Amino acid sequence: MKLIIDKKEFPIKPITISDYEYFTENEGKVDDLELVHRFTDCSIDELKKANFADIKFVSKMIRSSFGSETDKGKLDLVFDVNGVKYGLIKPSQITYEEWVNLEVFMAQQPINLGLISTHLYKPPKIRQGR
Repeated sequence: MKLIIDKKEFPIKPITISDYEYFTENEGKVDDLELVHRFTDCSIDELKKANFADIKFVSKMIRSSFGSETDKGKLDLVFDVNGVKYGLIKPSQITYEEWVNLEVFMAQQPINLGLISTHLYKPPKIRQGR
């Protein structure tokens, strides 16, 4: 996606972790102009000349990449199923084979969350003994 103002093109940059943290910490305080400015590097003065509906649309699209409130629920790192504890594997400890499997599983349509979960959550003793 890109924003075009007076025949100038401003590509919209992908969200970074620092952007996400800044905007979630300042939720409700960042107006549409500042948001679009940070993601396009277009000056505030140029943005003020743009069509109001265009700025609102671009701002809404950027905000949608932050996730909704239902996406921000607590992630259980450890849980118990039938007396067996399962823990989320640490990204730094994932094996090459596990990574390849996850890529394959996430590319499947429809996505099988149960299959993906079995690779992301393991009993701690199994992970330590590999």
